[in-house]
Amino acid sequence: NIYTDHSLGASIVNSSELPTNSTVSYSFDWRLFNRSIAIVNMPFDLNGSNPTTGNWTTVADYSSFANHAEYNGSVSTMPRWNRTGGYDGKGAYYFDGTSDTVSIPHSASLKPLKQMTISVWVNPDTGSLTTMREIYRKDDGNTRHLLSFQAEGGCNGVCGAGANPCISFGISNGSSYNEVDVDITATEWTGNWQHLVVTYDGTNKKIYKNGIQICNVPATGDIGTAGTAAAYIGSSSGTGEYFKGYIDQLQIYNRSL
Repeated sequence: NIYTDHSLGASIVNSSELPTNSTVSYSFDWRLFNRSIAIVNMPFDLNGSNPTTGNWTTVADYSSFANHAEYNGSVSTMPRWNRTGGYDGKGAYYFDGTSDTVSIPHSASLKPLKQMTISVWVNPDTGSLTTMREIYRKDDGNTRHLLSFQAEGGCNGVCGAGANPCISFGISNGSSYNEVDVDITATEWTGNWQHLVVTYDGTNKKIYKNGIQICNVPATGDIGTAGTAAAYIGSSSGTGEYFKGYIDQLQIYNRSL
């Protein structure tokens, strides 16, 4: 049983939205006073409206904030949906590392002030972590947000020796933009599903791999909210640092979990 003095609920994606002959998948959207606690909730278990090419023009956000993602350009720049490619054997998107990306139009909800969490499943291609690979990035200059794999000397050694590659979590807090990097071993990540969570709670920035904390750095101050740039999944503003591999179940929260 759940005991609470708040109005707490969860809604389930309607099974009628599922493609014919697909396995039923439940995607929960937890709500407090009928408002999602996630500002982005993209399970990637459904594809969209273009069965000829296997891609849709939009990727649904099941939060109450409706931060739906959009494909940009031609079919060649759309990540490919795989019905059974996800971490749980359900749907996920494959990004080719060359031009595939999707964008989320700016909304004020994408710029939380006090706290933030990004949760995502990733499966980078073997050999792909020798360069910058963006998972999520909203590039508002010095108030940008990013979660990425970095290499090529870009790792700052905040959690580790600054070896390549690393996972990088960047936000502006207080009055300056800072990234927290943690060294990783590429062979542990490439070709394997890993659950990655990063949080900022107003006191610390933390990074978790498969539920285990791998980095914890003191940080204070409000998160910068200036800027109106679109957010991108799988690239840096649709112009480079393209992710290569699978991304599944992206969720972003305006609180620390």
